[in-house]
Amino acid sequence: MDWDDRSPWWERFGTAVVVAVLSSLVVVTSASQIPADTGARAIDEAGIAIGVAAAWACLLRWVNPWLMLAVVGGLSTLYWAVSYTGGPALVSAPVALFGFGLVRSRRLLYLAAALMTGAPILARVLSRTPFEVGDVTALVAFIAAAILAAEAARQATGRRRAQTEVARRRHAQVIAEQQLGLARDLHDGLAHALTGIAVQA
Repeated sequence: MDWDDRSPWWERFGTAVVVAVLSSLVVVTSASQIPADTGARAIDEAGIAIGVAAAWACLLRWVNPWLMLAVVGGLSTLYWAVSYTGGPALVSAPVALFGFGLVRSRRLLYLAAALMTGAPILARVLSRTPFEVGDVTALVAFIAAAILAAEAARQATGRRRAQTEVARRRHAQVIAEQQLGLARDLHDGLAHALTGIAVQA
């Protein structure tokens, strides 16, 4: 179940589109400003295309969260496999993980986080590109931040739903008490009328 059932899906989808647009702009505008790490590949048109595609692939959450995770994770792994230097193109992975964590269980969230962290690192190892500690640290930090954000959102949603359920039960109790009071009044009225009829008879 989605974490924010109170708002229409198209509002959440619209927010996701805005995030995708902003992420794409950041990837495109910052690519030329990021120098290549030692042994890494400078971000070129292909790297920008991967980053933009990953940003828009986050919208696949509304089709299938697993498909979104697979596409974004695959693009992020490809980005590392061809030895591109770190940059905003890698931000889509934690964004996708956050969205996945909102609609799937905690166990699946941690499994997905392990895959989203391990696959790019393994790809960089297989490509035999020297590691930059900063890139790996940034990846782990972004993934951890996505997990914490998803957990916080889930807890907030749980509290909100609990409050809604308490309010619903209180309202139902008030209605039941009102109905019981009406039934008592009706009973007393009928008893009084029957008593009067009996006296007159």
